[in-house]
Amino acid sequence: MRRKSIIFLTICFLLGASPAYAYWIWTPKSHKWTNPKTAVKPTPKEQFELAKGAFDAKQYEDAKREFRKLLKAYPKSLEAAESQYYLALVEEADDNPYAAFGAYQKVIDKYPFSERIPEIIEREYKMWLFLAYGEKLWDLDLGLIKRLDKGKWQVLQKMYLSGFNSPLSSSIGRLFDAVASLVLTKPEARFEAELAIELERLAARFNTQARAYAFKIIKEPDQYILDPLPLFKEVINDLKHNEAKEKIAYRFHLTVAEATKKILLMLRNSTGLNIAVLSGGVFQNHILYRMIREALRRQDFRVLVHCNIPCHDA
Repeated sequence: MRRKSIIFLTICFLLGASPAYAYWIWTPKSHKWTNPKTAVKPTPKEQFELAKGAFDAKQYEDAKREFRKLLKAYPKSLEAAESQYYLALVEEADDNPYAAFGAYQKVIDKYPFSERIPEIIEREYKMWLFLAYGEKLWDLDLGLIKRLDKGKWQVLQKMYLSGFNSPLSSSIGRLFDAVASLVLTKPEARFEAELAIELERLAARFNTQARAYAFKIIKEPDQYILDPLPLFKEVINDLKHNEAKEKIAYRFHLTVAEATKKILLMLRNSTGLNIAVLSGGVFQNHILYRMIREALRRQDFRVLVHCNIPCHDA
């Protein structure tokens, strides 16, 4: 009688229990126990949609976990590049600029086919000064830094990082302005090309041998981009060690010339074109004009220059 009661109670318990979802499942295909709650979705598209949903809901930790699962399970899928991009966005949203920069760079290194590359390069440029020096920027023993108003700088930095009233520029003149402001200790220019003219005058007074600064060229499907971050780091290092400003100015000019030559050699290899036209206001700079012209001629380029009209916007 007692045995029948136990069996009856067991049957009642089993019938009354609500259906339970197994926490671990073993599959013959994988020969592994998996947790359905944390398992990757059957396709990269489904996994990406799950991760993107968490990102849109600002559930950043969940999004990060799901994007990483996709990268691990489907590293060669089209969604992998997007997942790596969104991992960088998550780090930015969490105010982790160093991690964000590294995550963006992985897209460039691992997924060069991604349509996000131009946007990523733009974002990296916006972050470069902060990443290079962060709050240590104000500890740099540089004349320009000492003349900056920290409060105004922080306002400008926020405007720049947000894109507010901060149009992008590909002009080489802005690169001259940035380097010249450091070398000449001038945070402002009173008229167009003022800083570039002064930098050229400094370079003209240097009359010994020197080498170019480091630079990086990023190749995209339809363009080449000059990354000046290595150049700025070396310029700042020279200024910290009290290198002659004339030498720094000369090395900067030489760097622009070397970068121009390298990019044109890459273009010649891919297109077969051997004619280089030197045009634009920057070639009013006689030192740069001479450096680039001679460097290209040594590489057997046919170099065309202005004769009857000026090279600038006249």
